[in-house]
Amino acid sequence: DPATLESALPAGIVTGVHRAAAPKLDYAAPELQLLDAMATDRGTVYRLRLRSARGAPELELALPDGRATSATLLADGGRRLPVKFWRAADHTLWLQLIGAPAEGMVLEIEAPGAQEVAATLLDRAYAVPEAGSALRRAGGPLTTASQDGDLTIVQRAYTLSRAQLAPNP
Repeated sequence: DPATLESALPAGIVTGVHRAAAPKLDYAAPELQLLDAMATDRGTVYRLRLRSARGAPELELALPDGRATSATLLADGGRRLPVKFWRAADHTLWLQLIGAPAEGMVLEIEAPGAQEVAATLLDRAYAVPEAGSALRRAGGPLTTASQDGDLTIVQRAYTLSRAQLAPNP
């Protein structure tokens, strides 16, 4: 159902989607683990571990409505590397993390206030899986993937909240 497909994709990621029947693939969703949620005078800093359970080399994090003010990648040796969001036309903030290690990446996201933050995590692998090879053949022998073509993307929605880390009474 095209309406269902459009509503399942994060807003701003794809327009004018071409559709074809494809096999259902049961791939593990990317994992977002909330390690810490620290209150600051400006809001909340969420420390996250992002990981592709299937070993995809690229992760993307989407935060709707500009709900973050900064992001920092925590690298080996205690290095803190600022990373920049790109903003889609609908104001969704995106982080694209290429070359994700198998053990994942630790990222800090600063968000204003103490409200929950919706997040969508995607992992992207370059190529169409064997089960979808008919889709690739449909393009003809002289076609080639361009830009974001021939990707396998798995996504999962999460909600970040300080309450997730509160001790149980």
